[in-house]
Amino acid sequence: MALTSVKEEGKVSENNSDKKSSNCIICGKKAEYCMRGLPKNTYCRKCAEAYFKFLNYLDRL
Repeated sequence: MALTSVKEEGKVSENNSDKKSSNCIICGKKAEYCMRGLPKNTYCRKCAEAYFKFLNYLDRL
């Protein structure tokens, strides 16, 4: 039986929290994209296209 440290458990929970579904920060619909390096800035497809024009600038969730 393997024992995990408190630090390792914290890392696992942090990684899982990144994958939770989030809402668009503009309209509140389900988010599909986020800004690179800023995973809390999330956007639905419509708002992402309206504000950024090219989805290549964003990461897909």
